[in-house]
Amino acid sequence: MGTNYYAKVIPTLSLEQKDKYKKAIDEVDFKTLKFLQLDLDYPPNYPAEFREFGDSLIHLGKNTSKGFKWNPQCYVRWNKDVVKLYKHFTKEAIKDLIFRKDILILDEYDDVIDKNEFYDKFIKGEIKETNPFSLNYTKRTYNSSLIDYLRSLKDIKMNNSNTEFYSDGLIWSTCTEFC
Repeated sequence: MGTNYYAKVIPTLSLEQKDKYKKAIDEVDFKTLKFLQLDLDYPPNYPAEFREFGDSLIHLGKNTSKGFKWNPQCYVRWNKDVVKLYKHFTKEAIKDLIFRKDILILDEYDDVIDKNEFYDKFIKGEIKETNPFSLNYTKRTYNSSLIDYLRSLKDIKMNNSNTEFYSDGLIWSTCTEFC
């Protein structure tokens, strides 16, 4: 199966926001707590470049028996604009993200992972280029416009089934439903 990993933006809450939380917890006010949760999902310090990708939990990728598959966090809008979290699909771009002061690395069980260990294991470590059909993709849920865009890039190598590409020694998946 494998384990998913995420980058979580650490919320910076004001004293006023903290007081609201304390009061709602003391009064067991679930309705208020539900609305206050938005402060944690979209904290005021949430970087603008992340907003396109949903809340403050960003899927980095999945470690499988076949190696780590990075999520490129890239999509093509209806007007053909390409939106990317990473400027380039490189180890350096991922390193820049995970070593930000306002980022925690979590696994799918919400365990905090040491950034240096994560870097050493999945970025700096030995990367095996897999055969194009090495993963069991339960759905090939990629966008053909995204595939066209990725194929236009010089620095990547796309596999024949359009499910993975290789860049800077890393394996990136164009699908998220695999095991």
